[in-house]
Amino acid sequence: MTYRNPLGVPTGEYIDICLKMTEEIFQRGVSGRPAGVIVEPIQASAGQLILPQRYLKRLRELCDEFETLLIFDEIQTFGRIGETFAANYFGVTPDILVLGKALGAGLPLAAILIADKLQGFEPDTEELHTFANPSLSMVAAAKQLELFENGVLANCRAMGQYLADGIRAMQVKYPQIGDIRQVGMHIGVEFVNDPVEQKPLEKETAAIRTAGFRNGVIFGTGGVRKNVLKVKPPLIIRREECDEVLRKLETSIAEVLA
Repeated sequence: MTYRNPLGVPTGEYIDICLKMTEEIFQRGVSGRPAGVIVEPIQASAGQLILPQRYLKRLRELCDEFETLLIFDEIQTFGRIGETFAANYFGVTPDILVLGKALGAGLPLAAILIADKLQGFEPDTEELHTFANPSLSMVAAAKQLELFENGVLANCRAMGQYLADGIRAMQVKYPQIGDIRQVGMHIGVEFVNDPVEQKPLEKETAAIRTAGFRNGVIFGTGGVRKNVLKVKPPLIIRREECDEVLRKLETSIAEVLA
C-alpha cells in the first residue's frame, strides 16, 4: 500500500490522506452512513499489499464512530500469514470475518464469523441446500485447525521469514527487486527498473514467472500489479525446500535480468 504510492508522498502522510478521505466518505455519504466497509487486510490480487496497522486501527475507530460494520475478507489470509486470522496479527477486531478456500484444507468450505453484538442467521435459513453442511469438509477443517496449533503456524512464520531474508539477499545483486512484502507465507516481490525511478517491470516479471516454470517452480503474479511476483508455498514447506525455491527464483531472475 505504501511502496510506490500513487501520490508520491512519504508513507505516514499517505496513510493520513487515505484515512482522511475515508472519513470524508463516511461524513458525506449521499445515501446515509455506510452499512459496512469490506477490507482485505493483506490484499493478495491487488499486489500483495499489507495494509498498515495504523490504517486498520483508525478504520476500526471510524466504523465505531459512524456505526458502520467493519468486515474482513480473510479468504486468502487464513493461516497463511502464520496466524489463524489477520485480525489477530494486526490486533484489530472486525464485526464480520469471511473465510473460504483454505478453511476446508482443500475441500469446499466457507464460513462467516460475526460479533456477538450482531444477530446471526435464523434457524430456518440455515442448511437449506444439498451441500450447505459438507461433513467431510468440516472434519478436514477441524483437523487443520488442530495442526495449526501443533507446529504448522510456527513453521509458516519461520519459513516465511527465511524466504523473505533470502530474497532480500538477492537485492544486492538485483536492485530491480524493489520491494519485498511478507507476512508468513504471504510473500510478494515487486520488480522495478531501479530503486530511484521505480518504474514497474511488468514484462520482465512475467518472463521471470515463465522462467520459473522451466526451472520447476510455480510463482503467481500480483493481479492488477503485474510487476509483482507471488511466492506462496505450502505452509508445511521445509528449510531445504525453501533453499530450492530460492535457488530456482534466483536462476529465473538471472535468466531475465542479468
